[in-house]
Amino acid sequence: MSEVPNGSPEIEVTNLWFHYPNGENILRNISLRIPKGGFTGIIGPNGCGKTTLIRCIAKSLLPVTGDIRLAGQNIKNLSSREIARKIAVVPQKWEFIFPFTAADLVMMGRFPHIQRFHGETGHDQEVVAQVMGYTNTLHLRDRLVTEMSGGELQRVIIAQALAQSPQILLLDEPTSFLDINHQIEILEVIRGLSQIQQLTVITVFHDLNLASHFCDDLVLLKSGSVLASGSPGQVLTGTNLEQAYDVKARINMDPLTAKPFVRIYPVAYSAPIGISGLRIHVIGGGGATADLLEALHFHGFQLSCGVLNIMDSDWMTAKELQVKLVETPPFGPITPEAHQTHLAFIKEADIIILGNIPFGSGNSMNLEAALDASQTGKPVFVCDFTPISRRDFTGGSATERYARLQKSGAIYVRSNQELLETLKKLKIIGNPEG
Repeated sequence: MSEVPNGSPEIEVTNLWFHYPNGENILRNISLRIPKGGFTGIIGPNGCGKTTLIRCIAKSLLPVTGDIRLAGQNIKNLSSREIARKIAVVPQKWEFIFPFTAADLVMMGRFPHIQRFHGETGHDQEVVAQVMGYTNTLHLRDRLVTEMSGGELQRVIIAQALAQSPQILLLDEPTSFLDINHQIEILEVIRGLSQIQQLTVITVFHDLNLASHFCDDLVLLKSGSVLASGSPGQVLTGTNLEQAYDVKARINMDPLTAKPFVRIYPVAYSAPIGISGLRIHVIGGGGATADLLEALHFHGFQLSCGVLNIMDSDWMTAKELQVKLVETPPFGPITPEAHQTHLAFIKEADIIILGNIPFGSGNSMNLEAALDASQTGKPVFVCDFTPISRRDFTGGSATERYARLQKSGAIYVRSNQELLETLKKLKIIGNPEG
């Protein structure tokens, strides 16, 4: 992982092992160096030790062996009050019995800084108001925590942690109860504090793309050990994610952030494989078949696709997967030349799949191409996920051709999953052993 310029990490974990009494090891020989002011994400599958690692760094759990140092100080030598002045923790789940107000709860975060037998000061009140402003909770200051939604309470708890004025902030899935707007809002605030105030942040993430977007460094755990660490680009690779999560993943670079964007595929998409040499042609457009193209690609089929407008999302997916395709200019109608090329692609294919696409005057020839294929005896599968009446922008001609397609023997399916299951039943998809 990256280090601060002077080479002295804010947090250094060395040869850390942890297990509960009479239990198996939860953490196995963990060694990390986390820079001051860095935003580090801890990722990995359930049960890999993410929360346990956070709790060991906070000294709420004591490791069996190994050392944890905060700015060079071994936490074994720090009192609970000293730890509280350095580290604030936002746990995964809170439960409150007593009806504190939000302001009271946030003020509790000032406890490490309030002298014994002294009450809160004007400075403490200023800090509370400031962090509640950061977390957009000032309007909740008089609300009882027992009457708040999960998202509201989560933001108040984050405010309480910030009220400690910590050097290190540990968060265990802090956005799990927040809607997407508040997820982004809170993480932007935390990243801003990390950059401006040199606050060292370690966050457990479930969402790999949030972790990629916000973090400087990532630590990927598997079975209590570090599988990979480094920048998001170094950690979020298809090989690493398959080893850690036992899934198939495709990684693209976000053109705006230059950070990896991860797409995970269900087990059902990657377990069976396509019959070698079988070619499937997908009639798509407008993003209706991007997921299907990816699923079929992972099944090992030879694919072609058409007719797609350049730069629409189906076109972009086909390009990324290096699928042979027929294209036409952006937002333009299918040209006669493109239609003839499309018919040639269909003639070469063994199976035709018509996506759940809307039909207008510009692409109605795609529906005609599917109808021609079915009438000549080609196996045609129709993705009938949305009623054609809601996708027909041709004044009724698409609906009429759609009915003819069904009468010609085309197989209609209601989801991508049903399509894959149907292909499997027809022995078009088989298991690796078979």
